[in-house]
Formats: sequence, structure tokens, C-alpha cells
Amino acid sequence: MRAGQGGLESRAMVLSQGSGFLDDSEHTAMKRSYDFATIGFRPHTETEEFVTIGVVALDAQARHFDFTLLEARKTGRIHPMFPHAKTLYKEARKRLDGELTAIRKAVNGEGTAAEVPLFPALREDKGGLFAAITNPREGVICYPVKGRRMADNMEDALAALRKRFIERHLLPPTQAVEREM
Repeated sequence: MRAGQGGLESRAMVLSQGSGFLDDSEHTAMKRSYDFATIGFRPHTETEEFVTIGVVALDAQARHFDFTLLEARKTGRIHPMFPHAKTLYKEARKRLDGELTAIRKAVNGEGTAAEVPLFPALREDKGGLFAAITNPREGVICYPVKGRRMADNMEDALAALRKRFIERHLLPPTQAVEREM
């Protein structure tokens, strides 16, 4: 036996016999990368002012899409900024919920092909899928902030993004500065 070979074999033997390093799911679980975009309600496109009303997230590798929206009855954020847009918001939110639900079915492979005819050309183009979903378009809904978030699973990613962007749980200014350093 050459020098060094025994060391590798003995380490492999220890790991395969359950040393606790590799078989503990808490230690081996890798975080996944999720592309995300905030959803903004922008009733006056010319001013480009918006209120964040939701978040979409996509794991392109696993083809898993999900979203979270501000509850329909919670219009307290909308009214102060856009006092005459309450009805428009409710209609736009209802339409958006239906659209995002259909996208979720299409991307996640739920339902039959007739129910989810969206994105047929993007089945293999994983990079273009998120851009297609969040592409700028005319209307009162926009996707102003885009980024990437690491999380253990989609639920954790959406919960953290919801807390940050919709519920606005921001770091106090001193903690934000310390975190940047």
C-alpha cells in the first residue's frame, strides 16, 4: 500500500459507517437558489410609482414556481398612495392571482396540457423562463425588484421574501450597515 492510500480508505470507511457527518440530513442539505421578483401595483404608469403587493419565485433547475400576494382585503397600503384606485387594485389582484396560478400549474407540471398551454417553447430553456414570467408589459402590474435568494426550500424562500418585501420587516439602520461590512 502506497503512502496516503490508507488514509483515504479509512476516511471513506468511517464516512460510510455513519460517523454522523454525511448521514445527518441537517448537515448535508444544500440550499437552493431561487430567482425572485417583487410584484408592484402601479395604477399610474406615467409616474412609475408602485406599491409592492407580492413576490414570485422560481427554482429554474427544478422547474418549480410559486408566488405570494398581499391579502385581497388588505388595501391599507394602496389607499394612502392611490386613494382612487381601490376598485382597480381589487380587479387587478384577482386577475393577477388567476394568471400566476395558471403559470404555477404550467411550470410545475400540474394539470393536463389543455389546462396549461403556457410557455411551450420554454420547456427546455430554463434561463428564459423567469424572464418570460417577469417581462415588463403594459398594465398596472410590474416586477420592479429582481434578485436571487438562497433557501432550503421554496416555502422558506417565499416566507423570507414576503417578510422582507410585503410585510416590510427591515433591519434597523445600524444592523443594515453592519451587515454590509
